Amino acid sequence: MFGYDETEFSELSLDALVPDHIRDRHAALAHSFRAQTKSRQMGSAGLNIQGRRADGGLFPADISLLSVDDGLVYCVVRDVSAYRLLENQLREESDRLSKALVAAQEAVRVKSEFLATMSHEIRTPLNGIIGMTSLLLDSELDPEIREFVDTIRLSGDTLLTVLNDILDFSKIEAGRTELEVAPFELDRVVADALDIANQAAIGKRLELTSFITLETPAAVYGDVARFRQIVINLVSNAVKFTDQGEVAVTVDVGPLEADTITLRLAVSDTGIGIPENRLSDVFDSFVQADGSVTRKWGGTGLGLAISSRLAELMGGKIWVESEVNKGSTFHLEVPFRIAEASRAPSPRSEGALSGLKLLIVDDNATQRDVLALHATAWGMEPVSAENARQALDIVQSGQSFDLALLDLHMPEVSGLELAERLVDGWETPFKLILMSSVADRLPLRASLFAEVVHKPIKPDKLCRALQRAAGREVADENTEPDYDRAAGSFRRMRILVAEDNQSSQQVTRKLAQDLGHSVDLVSDGIEALDALSIVPYQIILMDVQMPEMNGIEATRLIRERFQGAYRPYIVAMAANAMAGDWDKYLKAGMDDYISGPVTRESLAGALARFAESTRD
Repeated sequence: MFGYDETEFSELSLDALVPDHIRDRHAALAHSFRAQTKSRQMGSAGLNIQGRRADGGLFPADISLLSVDDGLVYCVVRDVSAYRLLENQLREESDRLSKALVAAQEAVRVKSEFLATMSHEIRTPLNGIIGMTSLLLDSELDPEIREFVDTIRLSGDTLLTVLNDILDFSKIEAGRTELEVAPFELDRVVADALDIANQAAIGKRLELTSFITLETPAAVYGDVARFRQIVINLVSNAVKFTDQGEVAVTVDVGPLEADTITLRLAVSDTGIGIPENRLSDVFDSFVQADGSVTRKWGGTGLGLAISSRLAELMGGKIWVESEVNKGSTFHLEVPFRIAEASRAPSPRSEGALSGLKLLIVDDNATQRDVLALHATAWGMEPVSAENARQALDIVQSGQSFDLALLDLHMPEVSGLELAERLVDGWETPFKLILMSSVADRLPLRASLFAEVVHKPIKPDKLCRALQRAAGREVADENTEPDYDRAAGSFRRMRILVAEDNQSSQQVTRKLAQDLGHSVDLVSDGIEALDALSIVPYQIILMDVQMPEMNGIEATRLIRERFQGAYRPYIVAMAANAMAGDWDKYLKAGMDDYISGPVTRESLAGALARFAESTRD
């Protein structure tokens, strides 16, 4: 180790084995050890020093000392050059990895900012395209021109869907998807998904049905936005790949464990199905089960991949069962904690319909079964018929009913024709309720139907329609406020729109005006502050990205300047929709958030939330 032969080594002093610059320190340490061992204060010690070889070379050494007897010390010396080299290599590798991590984090940040910017830049003109075409479609147009405009609108919607898929997938890949936990109502999420898919389903004459078991809690804690996104993806995907038949959504739960349930949602369709050897591929990025499918139906192949990733983030999973040309069933399981409010009894279960006899006439077996399950849960006595002839036979047999649910679209004899036969054939007919699509134009006699419920059938709306028809309507303290949520027309308001893009200005102003409100326009945050010093606007629709002064800075200054009784309600309008944005807007003092492009529905929803906040 030191480069001496045995004779030379035995003649050396200890000082010769250490470098000149540490000999004094070494001698002091040796003297201290001898003194402490003599006084029995120390029997062993360890040192890290440098050794000196015969050729003058230095090496790192570890020394262990053990006092055995008076004046006798065992000394073990180890050359730790290899260990020190490894330590240095590990330190260098750690430094490299740390720098690589910092670089990767910076790359993610830059990527996220790029995505946010690109999203804004693409969505802004899309807002103009979709908004303006929507306004055109609401006006009187030549049929051929209307077809052209409708094609433009459809293309804009398709481009927006592709953009949303890529943006969502990029956020998940970048680890920027953050889950929020808040109470939400499950039936509203399912209803939202059916509403969004309904237009496409109407065009294909598909039946959309849903059933939520009585054991399912009304409300749970979780990320409602992400859960809704999964359900919308599954339902929209089912409608997309189904040309005829039905799409059914069922919800039930697993056993309760420590106030947590496993929610089980299934979306079944009668579509094209998936080959067995491709079942696992549908959840891969940018993949659809068949290349020819992409050519026929289009799409990025990201919807199911996004849904699967989101389910995993929520602690759940998605899988599929399918048979070619017979249909598919996508299963979703997600754990949720039950919200306390969900344990309160629902107004619809208080017996308002108990004992009433209901005739259900619908050619779709799934719809009949779902309606019968709902009716039974409400205490009714349902009887089902699959067509008008069977319904007439049941009535002619002498069975009495209080109410009848008739589907408008049935083969041979429609629900309208059946209603006319029932009314004309009996002096005291039971009350009739028609089930139809919102797109149907109904040339009905005013007295023919007591109620009309639109598909997809929502249990609460059906329950109240049945109650009204039977004269047993129950007041519900949870009923919507006394303003039209869809129209946002609770009262006329004065709104300030701060938006730098001219087409977006025009679209937002027209949408707000169509909802019955007065609108003024400014182009940046500075102009918004100036306008507020003159007019006390109730609501400000604030674009986040504007020149001169952006929406976030303008909001901070507004909150600093107006701290008295007057506090305008500020709604952020942002196109980037990146994770964490809402927290940033909330900290700046904003009250609500609309992701672009702004639509009539999203704007009306924001105005309704403002109205609800003023009622609290």
